[in-house]
Amino acid sequence: MQLPIGCRRRCAVLPDDFKRFNAVMNGMAKIYERELDAVVLDVYWLSLTDWTLTDFESAVGHLMRTCRFMPRPIDFSQLAKAGKPSAAEAWIEVLDHARHDSPNFMNGHVNGLSELANRALRAIGGLHTVAMSDISKTTFLEKRFTDVYDQMGESDEIRDSVPGIAFDRRTLSGPTSIRNLLGGRNGTTDES
Repeated sequence: MQLPIGCRRRCAVLPDDFKRFNAVMNGMAKIYERELDAVVLDVYWLSLTDWTLTDFESAVGHLMRTCRFMPRPIDFSQLAKAGKPSAAEAWIEVLDHARHDSPNFMNGHVNGLSELANRALRAIGGLHTVAMSDISKTTFLEKRFTDVYDQMGESDEIRDSVPGIAFDRRTLSGPTSIRNLLGGRNGTTDES
């Protein structure tokens, strides 16, 4: 679930889950012959707040089967990324739509594609560009699409994690809009 820009993040792991979280972390630390102090435990808790307890426990099980060393928060992040569709998988869907949705490819939004895939597709010219491209140019479009998809995906992930630094998507057109974005006199914004 994406929270709106500027919205306070809610934790998926609830404060009531901390006992179980603590028990799982301490069990994992024993297996890896590590000691967890309160500070380290808090760092793990803060970095994994967007995980549900059930997903966290599943991830711990997987990481304990596959990691030789005590998993760090980045190992959990990489595991979460692996669960999302890759740029190559999204490109396969784009090609499928280009082949089968030709009467509907002019409207800009392709039903059945993720919001991220639709944005990346628009950035390379849209479904029309893909559908009408010469077969020898398809690999070039694929490269552009996958690069844009990955860049946008990384930016989205950061914006979701740290909404305070998110890009303000309000449009600028003329001095009035710039004044509204920057704030009018006395720190207020104009309503015009």
